[in-house]
Amino acid sequence: MKFPVPKIRTLLQLANLLEIEPEQLRWLANPCGRRSAPDSWSRHYRSHWIRKRSGGWRLIEAPRSRLRYVQRILLDTIFNAMPPHVLAFGFCRNRSVIDFVKPHVGKDVCWRFDLTDFFTSVTTGRVAGLLRNSGYPCDVANSIAMLTTVQTSPRILSVEHPRATFSVQSPKHLRRHLPQGAPTSPAIANLCAYRLDARLSGLARSVGGVCYSRYADDILFSGDSDLARQSGRLRAHVGAIAIEEGFEINYRKTRLARASQRQFAAGIVLNEKLNVPRENFDRLKAILHNCVRSGPTSQNRDNHPAFRQHLEGRVQWVEMLNRGRGEKLRKLLERIEW
Repeated sequence: MKFPVPKIRTLLQLANLLEIEPEQLRWLANPCGRRSAPDSWSRHYRSHWIRKRSGGWRLIEAPRSRLRYVQRILLDTIFNAMPPHVLAFGFCRNRSVIDFVKPHVGKDVCWRFDLTDFFTSVTTGRVAGLLRNSGYPCDVANSIAMLTTVQTSPRILSVEHPRATFSVQSPKHLRRHLPQGAPTSPAIANLCAYRLDARLSGLARSVGGVCYSRYADDILFSGDSDLARQSGRLRAHVGAIAIEEGFEINYRKTRLARASQRQFAAGIVLNEKLNVPRENFDRLKAILHNCVRSGPTSQNRDNHPAFRQHLEGRVQWVEMLNRGRGEKLRKLLERIEW
């Protein structure tokens, strides 16, 4: 075995690790795939749509309780034992979004790329290949891959949400993929993106003086003014590498910002030091001020069940990035009568 993961040679040993019977293992893994009825493709998941901040809709596929329990065992025993790339910062232990953006602060040029459908780009075959390369036999690797992926029912795509049309969503969702909502998906996606990180970091080194890091589907390059002059070549190489590694760049969200512009990534301003965007600070300050004046109920427009903790977390975030601004918000927060 390449990593300190449990040695599993048979499906019976896998079932014992997961604390289930072999028949239940086969039932949860759903080995029938496309041969089963369309409505049963995702019977182990609850699916619903949520609106994205940037517009559009995202499909959440959350495993039901029994499968979620099995996936957490797989996450704790296998996938967390496999190290992601050192320049991957999303969903990683002891790594944060601050670590992701810190190397890019104060650079002449900051270039941000976005990966399209990060989770749904990772198929069952890629997960099985990851496990086979880690030392697991084919039948064990395939079963674990089936336990951690889902094939979305056409009914969910075409009927349950009219704005997510079948023709738009079907290409990636109708093949087995990592579900957005499963506890194992973030770790597996990072592991399957290891070669992507290795190649993109190598590309950054080849350009010279360029930093690279990735946080989930956000890719960030930064460097001196020479990076802007080589933008065309870098853009082409990044897109080609992403496609070769099974991912795709969303060029509509690609942003190149010079030092004279606002350099922004993961909700953080990077120009001279880590900072919170001015409009976000002003909006939160206004909410806290209105809470002091009119009471917190008047500002809880989204009916947040833990509104006090919600505001506390937002203030702590500002304090992490800008202590001066954070102290101003903290004083307002302490004046609120709950």
